[in-house]
Amino acid sequence: MKVDKPYIDRKFFYVMKRKGKPLVYVIFTDIRHDPAAILNVDECAWTCRDGFEAILGFLARFEADYGTIKLKLPKGIDLLRIIESPNAYDIEKEPSQSFMIRVINAKKLLEMIRKPADCDFTIRISDELIAENNATYRVRADGVRSCKKAKADMELNVRTLGQMAVGCLNLDEAMLRKDVTVNGNEDMLMRVFVEKNIFVSEEF
Repeated sequence: MKVDKPYIDRKFFYVMKRKGKPLVYVIFTDIRHDPAAILNVDECAWTCRDGFEAILGFLARFEADYGTIKLKLPKGIDLLRIIESPNAYDIEKEPSQSFMIRVINAKKLLEMIRKPADCDFTIRISDELIAENNATYRVRADGVRSCKKAKADMELNVRTLGQMAVGCLNLDEAMLRKDVTVNGNEDMLMRVFVEKNIFVSEEF
């Protein structure tokens, strides 16, 4: 255990090993201004199912000392679907947006994202800050090129493009936003912009 300024920061770092190899790590903050006290897990990671169970078992040891234990999990991991607990109804969930993304070069992004072998769609991007991103592109598996006169299968803001590219926003959700218009080729767009688990947990 490593403690930096324990009486000021009240932040604690734990690494658990099995046979000399790291199994999990946990970083948590002891928040004492609350009457019941809060154990806030700032960051954690595990290498296997046993590691995940080790984290839950480790945190359970503090149940008597804290009124609330807060654990951040990546999108796509629902604790209520995994654990067996007689106190499951005591678990509360809330969304947390802990990171930002900004597309600097839209063409380069479209070249880099994973695409199916038969990929072929057009996309019109608007960007109020970077003029070079304001363009219509034809995106194929073998490359991306600008095509000014082509009708776009999808029109969207660069902010939404970033969210869809990393997988935190799927096409069904995007189509409900005012800054997104889908004109066609929906099946292909669904295959390109797939939802993914987001493992970024750093605060900003």
